[in-house]
Amino acid sequence: MLSKIYLAVLAVGVGVMAFFTYYAWSWLQSIGSPSDALAGFQYNADIAWTSVWIFSIVLLLLGNVLFWQSERSWAIWITLVFFGVFTIAKTFLLDPNYAKLALKFGIGASSPSLDSRSGTFSIGALIVDTGLIISAASIVFFDHFLVSRLRAKTYPERIAPSDPTPE
Repeated sequence: MLSKIYLAVLAVGVGVMAFFTYYAWSWLQSIGSPSDALAGFQYNADIAWTSVWIFSIVLLLLGNVLFWQSERSWAIWITLVFFGVFTIAKTFLLDPNYAKLALKFGIGASSPSLDSRSGTFSIGALIVDTGLIISAASIVFFDHFLVSRLRAKTYPERIAPSDPTPE
């Protein structure tokens, strides 16, 4: 039952993230005012970024409960994939399109994803997002190690009594 709850929360998380990622991207395709398009993008991209953190934390907690109960760790690793996919989408889909539009209209040069010298996508944003994914992977790995050790101490394996050897 708990795995169904996890999968339902994961499906809702993927749906919400896909919606806000697409909606933020669609603001960049707007034919209206460029400053309004960039403001609308920034608003929806911020909601998406906050949502990915909230859903990742909730999914990791549910994954820990599932791992504790069933001794299967697939849920915490799926949580890492969820976080990684939407962070990569932000890095390679949203940020470069924002940088292009901001450069085209000369707006928003203070964006962290825009290199103001050349007007191209900044390698710094790529490094930060790569660091976030690596940090999340190390947290999930440490979490897996910690939960498996705590579970092993809580529920030790029973050793079958051996037949006494005759003397």
